[in-house]
Amino acid sequence: METFELYLTPINAKEFKAIVTKSPVGEGETESSLPFLEGEIDWRMTLLRTLEMSAFNSQYFQTAGEQDWMVKSGILSQDISAFHPNYIANIGQELYKSLFPLGSKVEKAFLAAQRVAESDNKQLHIQLKFQADVVQRTRLTDYPWELLHDGEKFLLHQQVTISRYIAYDSVPPNLAKVEQLNVLLVSSSASDSELGLNPFEGREQKAILKGLKSAEKPGYINFKKLDEATLDNLREYLTENRENNAPHVLHFDGHGLFGKRCSCGAMNKGVKAATCRKCNLQLPQPQGYLVFEDEDGDADYISAEELGTLLRQSSFGDGINQTGGVTIAVLSACQSAMTFVGDSVI
Repeated sequence: METFELYLTPINAKEFKAIVTKSPVGEGETESSLPFLEGEIDWRMTLLRTLEMSAFNSQYFQTAGEQDWMVKSGILSQDISAFHPNYIANIGQELYKSLFPLGSKVEKAFLAAQRVAESDNKQLHIQLKFQADVVQRTRLTDYPWELLHDGEKFLLHQQVTISRYIAYDSVPPNLAKVEQLNVLLVSSSASDSELGLNPFEGREQKAILKGLKSAEKPGYINFKKLDEATLDNLREYLTENRENNAPHVLHFDGHGLFGKRCSCGAMNKGVKAATCRKCNLQLPQPQGYLVFEDEDGDADYISAEELGTLLRQSSFGDGINQTGGVTIAVLSACQSAMTFVGDSVI
């Protein structure tokens, strides 16, 4: 696999700099404008709202000029009745033009790196790198860069992988070396029709199981699946499996939701509601939740804070050298990367 590392840093509220810091063909940099801007209007939230929906619903797009912009941008059909048939590809092309401006050194470097990878029959790994404090200064991390489309195909359909790397100031812990990774899969089938979380078809869960079992065959990983995806079961598993049996990687597969959970237990979707939909009590700040199962198989909303506390308690070390416990959490769940900053959800 060839690596194409692209460091993205803000210049101002509308512009950013893309710097190639590692590639098989050398380095380069360029300045570019953030996508989905029209004059002083930033349509970023419209874009993100679009990608959260499976079908167009006009009640969610009522800002002045919003639907006109969506038509002009190839997101909405001309008759304003549905999303454009190619709206995902159209979004991806705008992202591509922003990240790789036509004729820029960064575009030339990327195309050259892509040719090198293809000639060697290798994957090209685009690693987008951001400083940890970038969220406070820009919205660079908001954009769905994974949808990059070069006008012919999505890059992800061209032997290209895309990942994000957050560069924190703190030194990462020294992790103990192991010959085999212990992977624990927590696969939750819980749904909640009231909040639009529909039952799973099962295809994604089967794909994850297939991938993990394939990696298990050559001995790369020791794979286990939690019998029932409840928080109590996970807590019990982490307590009973210590030292060599402790999971290094926790993979959660299920629904995710960003919202507000009331003290009465009711979950409230989104960030706009000030009071609970069931008891009218004042709601707390929103955060991310993973939908575990309760004892009856129904939805049990577990906050990022609750899960983080459990995983920290299951790990052990001196703060610098971690000698056991979960070191990586993989979350295959919608809205699991969302956070709340200022007045915006990102």
